[in-house]
Parts: sequence; C-alpha cells; structure tokens
Amino acid sequence: MLWEHHPIRNGYAIEGYNKFFREALTIGSLIILDKKANKVIGCTRMYGYNEKENSVVIGHTFIAREYWRSGYNKSIKKLMLDYAFTHVNKVLFYIVENNIRSQKALEKIGAVAKGNITRKYEGKELKCILFEIE
Repeated sequence: MLWEHHPIRNGYAIEGYNKFFREALTIGSLIILDKKANKVIGCTRMYGYNEKENSVVIGHTFIAREYWRSGYNKSIKKLMLDYAFTHVNKVLFYIVENNIRSQKALEKIGAVAKGNITRKYEGKELKCILFEIE
C-alpha cells in the first residue's frame, strides 16, 4: 500500500528500494524520526528550486503506516513549509492523480489544486495534480 502510487512500484523489494534510495541520496532527502522510539519512520524531500518562479517542490514523503493519521505528516510539512517560505514565495506538490490520501492531506494544510499535469519519471508518464501553497 505504501508504494502503490509511486512510479517505482517495487519499492518494497531490494532492487526497487535501492533505486529509490540512490535517487534520494542524489537529490537529497530528509529522514523523519520518532525521537521517543528512537527510530526512522519515514523520509521526505525538498527539491526542484526554480529561481524564475521563486518556488520549490516538496514531495516523495513516505511515513511508516503505523504513523499514518498521527500528525507526523502535518508536522513535517509545517516545518518544511516554514523553512521554504524563508527563501521562496511558492511551494509546489505533484501528486499522482489516484493518490487521494495525499491530496486530502495537502488540502488540510492549505494547498490548492491548480490543475492536471503530466510528468516524466523513469521513462513513464505520470498523470499528476499540481498543488501549491503561496
């Protein structure tokens, strides 16, 4: 279920995860920690700085299922948005069109759907919805 909307569908397997992990190291990634349990519970990224539009993208957020609906996603997004808005005027999110869970989570933090967009990833075309916060 965690990888169902990700273009690397086999992210749960070693070869898929290794590809995802190498990409995270190349682009940069932040880990999400449960400090009380002293364990990594997910990761997220801030990438795609666009100087002309004064924007950045937040995405590729994965949180262990046991932490869904716990407030962690909202908290990490708030931290990232607070930081991003000290440097840019707009934050973008690209959500695969059938990932309703992520769309609802973004709406809860004030992101607005701006329209559909097709993005290329791993040689595949992904139908996404562009969300933004200004």
